Amino acid sequence: MNSSKLNTDSIHTDIVLIGGGHAHIEVVRNFGMKPEPGTRLTLISKENQTLYSGMLPGLIANHYEFDDVHIDLRPLTHFANCRFFHSEVLAIDLKKNVVLCDGRPPIPFDLLSLDIGSSPSEVPDGHESILPVKPINSFYEHFRNSEPYSDQGESPTIGIVGGGAGGIELAFAIKHRLATALSGTGEAVSNTEVIIITADDSILPAFPRSAQKHCLLALKSAGIQLITNFKVVSATNNAIYNEVGEEIIVEHIIWATQASAPTWPGDCGLQTSTTGFVKVNKFLQAIGQKNIFAVGDIADVEKFNRPKSGVFAVRQGPILAKNLRHVARGETRLEKYSPQKHVLSLISLGEKIAIGTKYRVAFCGEWLWRLKKYIDKRFIERYTELPRMTEPNLDNSDKKISAEIMRCGGCGSKIGPEILQSALQKLTPSYSDPNVLLGLSNPDDAAVTRVPPGTLALYTVDGFRDFINDPFLFGRITAVHALSDIYAMGGQAQTALAFATIPTSTEKLMADDLSQLMSGALKSLSEDNVELIGGHSCEGAEMSLGLSVNGYCFEKELLKKSTARSNDAIILTKALGTGVIFAAMMQGESKAISIQAAINMMLTSNKIASQILRSHEPTAMTDITGFGLCGHLIEMLDGGMLHATLSSEAIPVLPEAVSLFTKGYASTLHPQNLKLQSMVCIKTNITGALDITFDPQTSGGLLATVPQQNAELCLRDLHENGYKEAKIIGHLEPRIKNHVITLI
Repeated sequence: MNSSKLNTDSIHTDIVLIGGGHAHIEVVRNFGMKPEPGTRLTLISKENQTLYSGMLPGLIANHYEFDDVHIDLRPLTHFANCRFFHSEVLAIDLKKNVVLCDGRPPIPFDLLSLDIGSSPSEVPDGHESILPVKPINSFYEHFRNSEPYSDQGESPTIGIVGGGAGGIELAFAIKHRLATALSGTGEAVSNTEVIIITADDSILPAFPRSAQKHCLLALKSAGIQLITNFKVVSATNNAIYNEVGEEIIVEHIIWATQASAPTWPGDCGLQTSTTGFVKVNKFLQAIGQKNIFAVGDIADVEKFNRPKSGVFAVRQGPILAKNLRHVARGETRLEKYSPQKHVLSLISLGEKIAIGTKYRVAFCGEWLWRLKKYIDKRFIERYTELPRMTEPNLDNSDKKISAEIMRCGGCGSKIGPEILQSALQKLTPSYSDPNVLLGLSNPDDAAVTRVPPGTLALYTVDGFRDFINDPFLFGRITAVHALSDIYAMGGQAQTALAFATIPTSTEKLMADDLSQLMSGALKSLSEDNVELIGGHSCEGAEMSLGLSVNGYCFEKELLKKSTARSNDAIILTKALGTGVIFAAMMQGESKAISIQAAINMMLTSNKIASQILRSHEPTAMTDITGFGLCGHLIEMLDGGMLHATLSSEAIPVLPEAVSLFTKGYASTLHPQNLKLQSMVCIKTNITGALDITFDPQTSGGLLATVPQQNAELCLRDLHENGYKEAKIIGHLEPRIKNHVITLI
């Protein structure tokens, strides 16, 4: 068995984790280190990266870089053979045991766990001027993109509402960041005013008096003002007010009060406490739900009154992993969770100094900051420096199941009618072409379509095996990719036939996989007004999807790849780099930010780009796929005896792609593409320039040649319609040397 692929033959339990919190990342790592036979793990998160809350103040204070404090969920889930669905959860249907997400089909589960953190407590009127700390990922995104908190120019007064540990740490971190930043004149910024506002009569109410004293002295030394007994009830763009109308002038407000719970878990029927958090028992099971767990800030553990803190969520992770395994095996014995009675609490004070408390005793010093840094870095490394995954050991029952599922070939490998019907019933086509006479809505042995009069029929087929562990996303990307050949020829795609292969498993799982896969394909097809009119499905060793796309165009609008002319400008509509990024991802090396950038690019249809290019009198066009930029450009030029000069600096490239080449990563097709490098004259010293131009692309952009006088206007239109990476990358001239392309 290949450890990089999940053995779906013996799956009997679908475990779904909602949220990428501290406890859930431990579950994923735990299952990666020791796979649980018979289970399939799925993590659903609206974030690609988990920001470790304990290091947020250090990030704000500029002691850490972004990557130092984030855990990439895609490499982690890939390591663990855990499916990763990048989506926002809207609700749970407790009767049907499915998770409802934004913009994708319901996701079924046998076991479910919630680790979704908390929400900001009720923000008063004037909320548009208030930045809530919860959820943390959203807070940091807004913070780093907000001008008042940047490192440039004068800084206005910043009010932080909340005198707990979170508010205190942020106050020190922001003061340190802005007081040490350099303005445009090169002088230190010293006029930053930070105010802490709390409704209590002192700060750090949950900490011993000795810790409060240390903190008060540090606040005075840092020049941070403290206002107590002030309960904020409303706000404007430059002030906050209490219940008696007293005013504090602040231009910017950070809301760091005690967190509250999101409402949707309770709305779905889960029992919640008076504060709205999910009530769980000592085994972390939701009360009244044997197959649902909750951990982290979203959970209130019965008979334990502990603050919402990541230190408790970290301890819950191993217990949750054990209990998910026990329930999946049908065992009734579960592990009890007992929150720590005494924890080491460390509060950073902006500079590299911290307050530490344990057993109601407090200390302060640089050594505590170094201790905190050591603990925090060890936590991050636990989920970023991953060992090789071990082979799962099938127990006797799993081996028996696998032996029984000896699948037939030929027509015996077709997916059964019940599975097929179950999957098709979940598909909801949103586009219907009046020229389709027989299709999915009224199936027959073959589909029947009518081609608009006076047009030419276009036919193409494309597809591949899965390369990402989300069948819905895989279906979407495959459809966008397959449609591009029609658009590259100046046509309008009309219909599509699908050929899907689903890994052999139980009927329920196969029906769900097929539904997720085809729902994704259908979404992309419908967005481009293309009707899915039929197809074929079978079972096999791994998931794959192919699409045969039919389209049409008027004869005078037909574009070929070999009709470019001398003096034309060359335009590329999308960035390069998907090949190397996903090759590195398979080895757990690509960062979430580059993977997401590649996914966003692959999901961008070439339909509108084709229409824009066609409006600017293109002479030739093709799409960039497996042969890479240079490979496809050589195809365009060889018939016309033309030579292309490309600017290496102008070629758009996805984040991290070039650096991954320098680290030795490349797609398996890349070496074959490089066999054409003898046709390219290299006149640039830019690192990775040749490699990136031969990188095989999935759902790549359009490559078009247009008259020079039309190029700038064409580029402007592409940018205005969402193709921000589009660039004029070179020009054509008659060929006078053996080289077809010169890279400068």
